[in-house]
Formats: sequence, structure tokens, C-alpha cells
Amino acid sequence: MKTTSLISACLLAALLAPSSFALTTTRRVDPGYLRDHPDEFSVSVARGEEGLIEFTISHNVARPMYHVARLAIIRDGAVIATSDTPLYGSRRGNKFHFSLAPENLPESRFSLSDSAFSGEGENRIPRPGSIIHQFQLRDFVPPELLRPPARK
Repeated sequence: MKTTSLISACLLAALLAPSSFALTTTRRVDPGYLRDHPDEFSVSVARGEEGLIEFTISHNVARPMYHVARLAIIRDGAVIATSDTPLYGSRRGNKFHFSLAPENLPESRFSLSDSAFSGEGENRIPRPGSIIHQFQLRDFVPPELLRPPARK
């Protein structure tokens, strides 16, 4: 009986503690998600002068967050390159810019994690637990941008 009471008490304390177990969740962001959440994200896509597909992803949040942007360029199932960019962001206008070759679009991914943080200035520390927003980049590219550019 005492063991059951002790386990119950520990479980209750863990559930009620403000900094108990951290939870990370994953959310897919696609054009439908953007339509349903127009103030949270926007994605703009254009063809650059070099023929690369240029992306700008803007992200607004309810309170300043610690973000980690991760770009994974994948081709034929192999990771060619990754880039991880941490940022203590603001509430509005967190922008992430990158570009890649059209042939790398089908498998490449971008993800953006949001985490709360404690402290201020140089004493800011990200708290455990995140929401990871996953983007399949090809979902945002209009078909006309995938055609080879006209030669000059």
C-alpha cells in the first residue's frame, strides 16, 4: 500500500511541476496549413538569377522563442549538406532565407523548432521541449519554377 501511495504521489508531483517532463511535438507545414494559419507562417518562393530556387520563410509567434532552423539537402536518398541555425527570435518577422538547385528539391527538407526560453540577454537559456515544424520544400514550389530557365 505504501509503495502505491509513493508512486502516486511522485506521479502527481511530476504532472503538476511547471518544469516537469519536456515534450517535443512535430507538426507538418504544407500549403493547407498556411491557409489555416495565415498569421503564423508565410512562404515565398522565386527563381534566382543563378537558377536556384530561393525560399523565404517568415514565422510569427505569440511570445519570443528560441528557434533552430535546419535545412537538409538530400539527393537520391543521401544527405548532401545540412545547415543548422539557432536564433533567439522576436514575436514577429522571424525570417529564414535559403536557396537550392531544383534537382535537389524532391527530397530536401526544412524544419523550424520553437522552444520557450528563460532569462534575458546573455543569460537566456532554451527550455527543454519544442514544436518542430516540418516543411517538404517541393510542396511550395509552383510547377513553372521547376522548368529550366529560358536561355538568353
